[in-house]
Amino acid sequence: MDNKTKEIQPFGLWDAEISAENVVTKALRFSSLQSTGHYLYWCEQRSQEKGRGVIMRWDEEGGLKQLLPSKYSARSKVHEYGGGDFCVADGKIFFVNEADQQIYFFSEGNEPEQITNAPDFRFADLTYDHARDRLIAIAEEHSAEEHLPSNSLVNIGLSGYEFGGVSVMDDACDFYASPTISPDHNQLAWLQWNLPHMPWETAECMVSSLEDPRLTPKRIAGGLSSDNQASACFQPVWDKTNQLYFISDQSGSGHLYKYSPLGEQSIDHIEVQNNNADALRAQWVFGMGAFALSQTGQIVVSAYEEGKNQLQLIDENLNTQHLETSALSVETPHFIGNNIAAIITAKNSPPSVGLINSVTGNTKIIQPGSSVDCDTAHISEGQLKQFLGKQGDVYGIYYPPTNARFCGETGTCPPTIITIHGGPTAMADRGLKMKTQYWTNRGYAVFDIDYSGSSGYGKAYRNRLKAKWGIADVNDVISAAEYLIEQKIADPEKLIVTGGSAGGYTCLMALIKSNLFKCASCNYPVTDLGQLLEITHKFEYGYTYGLTGTTKENAKQELYERSVLAHIDKLNAPVIFFQGMDDKVVPPSQPKAVYEALKEKGIEAELNLFDNEGHGFRQAATIMKVLEEEERFFKQALNL
Repeated sequence: MDNKTKEIQPFGLWDAEISAENVVTKALRFSSLQSTGHYLYWCEQRSQEKGRGVIMRWDEEGGLKQLLPSKYSARSKVHEYGGGDFCVADGKIFFVNEADQQIYFFSEGNEPEQITNAPDFRFADLTYDHARDRLIAIAEEHSAEEHLPSNSLVNIGLSGYEFGGVSVMDDACDFYASPTISPDHNQLAWLQWNLPHMPWETAECMVSSLEDPRLTPKRIAGGLSSDNQASACFQPVWDKTNQLYFISDQSGSGHLYKYSPLGEQSIDHIEVQNNNADALRAQWVFGMGAFALSQTGQIVVSAYEEGKNQLQLIDENLNTQHLETSALSVETPHFIGNNIAAIITAKNSPPSVGLINSVTGNTKIIQPGSSVDCDTAHISEGQLKQFLGKQGDVYGIYYPPTNARFCGETGTCPPTIITIHGGPTAMADRGLKMKTQYWTNRGYAVFDIDYSGSSGYGKAYRNRLKAKWGIADVNDVISAAEYLIEQKIADPEKLIVTGGSAGGYTCLMALIKSNLFKCASCNYPVTDLGQLLEITHKFEYGYTYGLTGTTKENAKQELYERSVLAHIDKLNAPVIFFQGMDDKVVPPSQPKAVYEALKEKGIEAELNLFDNEGHGFRQAATIMKVLEEEERFFKQALNL
């Protein structure tokens, strides 16, 4: 139906086909994708089951099968964000149980049995050591006496008197990730890094012989050079000939490298067709991946250039070709026969487990991220936009108002929501996002901004936010609003800004610096940088220093100057806050302080608190409540 046959209604007041319930109906979030032979495994978080993590299996003949019994949930809480919740080996599944953070195992059809009994420990990134019948994992030990936990590489015995015993292999660094054992069982590779850095800044790729109980680490790449230049590594993977592949951004973008541990022990740069594309990921969770090796010598690399995903296939002779596909993002790829299995998105598909044919590029979804059956005429397709900000080109995805039955009045522009992703080192979701469709189906436009500091645009773009958090990102959000108004695709009197976590901080600072925005919604926002530094969890303990260009010695005044409360006199727009009471990353005291200050000033503000929710809402009832309360609040603030 074209606009000539649609009913004219004011933007923002359209009768919608997509409800809050539609958004959460069988909504799934996927992680820890892995394969063994012709089987594909993953963990899916189900909002309808209060975020329970369920281990699933798929193969061509047997189809989908739920493996984890219903009274268990697979979810690690290492670094608070988790990931790397399970591994599969010799017909057994080893997993981290959410309730007690201990490791259990089971075979199909049997009840899980507990392996570890170490209440002070959390575990993640499990891998099975066949030669020694043990697990190697990341451990995080929490002590009542210490503010910050200690992290280490450990092994866990699986037989005899060593069963369930936790032995430290290396604990010299602040953080570890991605342990992987060579096919000949002789070597271990992993990533490690130290405070105050994040993994995408200085993660080192390490190897060691497994002959001794304690490791003898050797750095292959990454870390800080003698002249203090930083580079990072990501996703070490052994091939069948015991050569190690990994991603490194030492050239300025995340590219694939190969290390040969024997002979000259050389490191080779694997050339692809487009060396501007960046395959390094911001590793917020364990179990992420950007490339895969096949048993026949093929390699697939998923990279981004200027926010656009591209797949590169490399054959055994290192010839490369670009694989055309409809996917907008491809994460954690694995070869399954002639297919590439991955978590993929497309224009009409949310993040889903799917297959990409390695010859034709055709995609097939085997587990959709949402079961909502919606007429495509109601779906708004994202348009990648590029505009000039104060530090150069900035990017974002624009979703126009879309409804099969309604269109706006001629000569009018829609109310527009600028959404700010968290991190801040992250990127806007690609593909179909039902939360976005909730708004566009009602006659709002949505602009998902990838501000300076976002991933997916190369190392230089990511580094734009160094020392400039609360400045460069805020300038980009304001520039985005000005761009949308100039392009006549946003009503200048009906601009809304939203964000969560670090995005919530940027959201509030944009309200302080500009009067363009008429109201805002913030989920678990950072508001006090000084307090955040004092009480935040270990993984991000040094993050604030790099983002603000401060050190422990000089941070206090600068962090106060960049905090929301220091400028509360300039914050005059209505704000609605949403906060989980169990949040260990951004505590409830952060939004509560701004809420109370706004109320004292007489500015419209609301604070919604949710029990049994942490950093990132996981329960269907909570997600629905947030959407419905936001809509009510926006209509009130915009006089719709």
